[in-house]
Formats: sequence, structure tokens, C-alpha cells
Amino acid sequence: DGEFSVIASGETLEAMAEAVTKDNIHYGGVRAEVKGKVQFFHAFYVGSGVSIIKVGKAQLLKSAVFGAMEGASGEIVIEKGSDVTADSIAESIASAVRCSVEDISI
Repeated sequence: DGEFSVIASGETLEAMAEAVTKDNIHYGGVRAEVKGKVQFFHAFYVGSGVSIIKVGKAQLLKSAVFGAMEGASGEIVIEKGSDVTADSIAESIASAVRCSVEDISI
């Protein structure tokens, strides 16, 4: 508990989706081109197998983790229990910047 490490690095949303597991909490970052402008987003995912106490602790630690990743245009939160797919990540980005998924390229 309280330790953070890089578990994956990739260039696609598919790689990010494959790296998350349902029994862990994941913090990350996504660089995307939105309407022709490159933007960086914080990503936060809580797996469905994570206890409510750990979820609360993760919420408290989120600002410290994201503080180390400066310059974000927004935050992507994938709801607990949701399937993480390339499409769901793209939809979260579109929601964060209020645009359509077609305006985003990774």
C-alpha cells in the first residue's frame, strides 16, 4: 500500500485498456490529439474487485499522483466496474473536453 510503479507504457488506447486489472487501482496518463491540438489527460480507474476502503484511500492519493504529472488538460475517470476498452477511454476523453469521439486521435 502507498507504493506506485509503472506497470505499462504504450502508444495505443488498446495497450492502456489491456494493462488495467479488475483487482487494482490504476492512475495514468493519456496523450491525445483533440481537434488538431495535442492534449494530456490524467486517467483514474478503480477495478470492480477493490474494497470501498481502498477506493477512498485512492481518491485521497490521486492528487499526489497526478501532481507528479503536470500539464493535464483534464481527467478521465472510468467508473468502478466499467469495462475498460479503447472506445470507453476515447469516450471519456470526448466527455472531458466536450467534443465527439471523431474529433480525437491517439
